[in-house]
Amino acid sequence: MAETTFRPERIQRMIRSIDAMVDELPKLADDWPTLSRGEQLSWSHDWDNEMSKLSRLAEMDAAGQLDRDQQQQFRALAEQAVKILPRIEEINYQRPDEIVLEAGRARVSS
Repeated sequence: MAETTFRPERIQRMIRSIDAMVDELPKLADDWPTLSRGEQLSWSHDWDNEMSKLSRLAEMDAAGQLDRDQQQQFRALAEQAVKILPRIEEINYQRPDEIVLEAGRARVSS
């Protein structure tokens, strides 16, 4: 697979959109039973897209492609993903990839 280099602005947009979704997840889980099936599916697709971005950031972090600030932001997102994992599982959402969870657990345990 060809390696793709992301511009810093694109990485920041990825981080902001993932952060917004991760922040929203606990409230969404609270509201889940009241949402229509269509709303649930829409949110689920959005979540899957954001988790794909988060996995890509994890790969970039592991490859040393993030600057120090981006690396800290990614790891903070990974830590948040670990913290909200029970809520993710509660609504049967896609779990973050293991590479993300490992990064988040490392940060939680340090």
